[in-house]
Amino acid sequence: MAKEIKGVTSITRNGSTYWYARVNGERKYCGTNEKGRKLAVAARSKYVAKRYENREIVAGLKVKKVEFKTVTDLANWYMQLPKVQEQKSYSRKVNASSHVLEYFGRSPVYRVESDDIERYRLKRTSSGAAEGTVNIEVILLSAMYTEARKAKKIHADIVPGEFRTVDDKNPRPIMDDETFETLLGHAKEDFADFVV
Repeated sequence: MAKEIKGVTSITRNGSTYWYARVNGERKYCGTNEKGRKLAVAARSKYVAKRYENREIVAGLKVKKVEFKTVTDLANWYMQLPKVQEQKSYSRKVNASSHVLEYFGRSPVYRVESDDIERYRLKRTSSGAAEGTVNIEVILLSAMYTEARKAKKIHADIVPGEFRTVDDKNPRPIMDDETFETLLGHAKEDFADFVV
């Protein structure tokens, strides 16, 4: 006779044995005879294992599995969110994500660090991309990680430490009197009135 497992029970009627497994506080029917017993044992074992795993997670002994393996998985999840697709800037985000995924796509989600983002910035700017464009791409990457952390799809220690953006705005030069007079001297009368 097979070894009894706590939480697995059976009832015999008319020569058939009906097997049940206790899962989430309820008795679930699993089938008849030997096949039903195997299914009941498997269902109960899976439930017990999951319960112990959850206890270890709560106690901080074990880290919950991450749903996303690569940055591509993360980006696909993020770009399919209805609240992201409803944004007016969605088409721009699609374009930005193509550049981000070209560089980070195959990287494991947990392996992207702040210095990787800096290397990405350097590569993009050296290929001719403007700092503002790269800022949008870095902000998008940051939004992906932040949203996944809020949704508990990844844990906080996976998120890179910093998503640095560069302020490349050129301040408006202060014009002295001499330069102003020179400008007015070259301007036509209607344009000079406009400049003044």
